[in-house]
Amino acid sequence: MKQYDYLVKFGGSLLNSIENYRKLLEVFSNNEEKTIFYIGSGLTGEFVKTILKKTGNGNKLNKKHKVLLCSSIRRINALITESMNDKFILCRTFDECEQSLLCHRKPIIDNEAFSRYLDGYNLKADYQAALLCKTFNINKLMIITDVPGVYSSNPRIDKNAKFISYMNTSLLAQLDSSCVDVGVEKVLKDYKIECVVYGMNEIILNGYVSYKYAKDNGTFIDWGE
Repeated sequence: MKQYDYLVKFGGSLLNSIENYRKLLEVFSNNEEKTIFYIGSGLTGEFVKTILKKTGNGNKLNKKHKVLLCSSIRRINALITESMNDKFILCRTFDECEQSLLCHRKPIIDNEAFSRYLDGYNLKADYQAALLCKTFNINKLMIITDVPGVYSSNPRIDKNAKFISYMNTSLLAQLDSSCVDVGVEKVLKDYKIECVVYGMNEIILNGYVSYKYAKDNGTFIDWGE
């Protein structure tokens, strides 16, 4: 399997602003690093949750159905991403991912196709992205969100939340923060994956992105103690 430089996880909420999301894709399309992409659920996922709650069917879904439903939602967001920038392409196999790089395109992991490598009990996108790093033998994860990085508390609620430029997984596990999904710290630590959390707006403003740049300007999470 080809060695990728890092995996990029786009939060599904980034699609809330189509104009900015398009700009983000343009910046990444010009990045020459060997990257593979994974897209979260965002508004589409919240819409489905609302329907299930109103119909009372949410608790009736078994593990298999939950995984399939979540995977299908993320596939939709991946297809939307592909339609917005022709440098991006949805890939259903390892070979397709590798071939897309040879063709100078940006592979997006088809969540449904790779669902057998994921965890059906924790369906959070950051957690699954970290597991996919393990699957693809990648030791670096970049999470792109709608805030500049990780804060001491939820910055959307607490105006006094403090930006954290560096932390280890132990500290991440203790934080009450919406910037990174609960549970991802365990995967990072277990499989020795380092992580960078960085903001979409900062990337757009700068007009440039690389793993090192995001590491220096966002939040860097080390798996060490």
